[in-house]
Amino acid sequence: MGRHDVIKLEATSNPSNVAYTGLALPLHTDLPYYHHVPGIQLLHCIQQPPGTGGTSHYCDGFSVASKLRDTNPAAFHMLSQYAIQYVDAGKDFLDFSMESWHTPIKLNRLGEITAIYFNNDVRGSHYPASLNGRLLEWYEAYYAFSHLMYAPEFLIEFKLEPGQMVAFDNQRVLHGRSGFVLEDGHYRYLEVAYLDWDETRSKARVLKAKINADSNVEQ
Repeated sequence: MGRHDVIKLEATSNPSNVAYTGLALPLHTDLPYYHHVPGIQLLHCIQQPPGTGGTSHYCDGFSVASKLRDTNPAAFHMLSQYAIQYVDAGKDFLDFSMESWHTPIKLNRLGEITAIYFNNDVRGSHYPASLNGRLLEWYEAYYAFSHLMYAPEFLIEFKLEPGQMVAFDNQRVLHGRSGFVLEDGHYRYLEVAYLDWDETRSKARVLKAKINADSNVEQ
């Protein structure tokens, strides 16, 4: 029912993704190269190596985008009006080649922020023709947005302990981590799962109707 992918995030010697290394991961949203980007993400910590590093980073993309709109409306306009390419290709159990286009900041017809699609590691090299002559301006806007994410008022940092799990809106909350070094005999192992909001909300409505029905019967 809906998407429910479970993926191991484990550092390996032959990684197909930077997430499978000990390198730091800048703040990002997952899978922007999907046309239908999963809404709910769950990160379950199975094992953390001893020592420093591997700290999780989070920020509310809606709050950052709202701040950008107030302080730098030109940058906000660039990021909410021009869709850019996101791509990922390679081999991970099977050959794949994914591509989609999204505005980093998505608005509805009322101008309200409804989604954030931001992942520099999978940002493609193609841009819309409408950005001709304005590409430097777009990069300046992109930098302003990414820099603002790390402001102390937005950034949340903590280290997941084995057995802990965090759940968040993948189209709103950006996440990342600090780098870490693995010593012999130790490893870092997280599992990630994705769920669709449509199916989750459907289940919530079904349960709500059932609870209300059961309450009426008891009365």
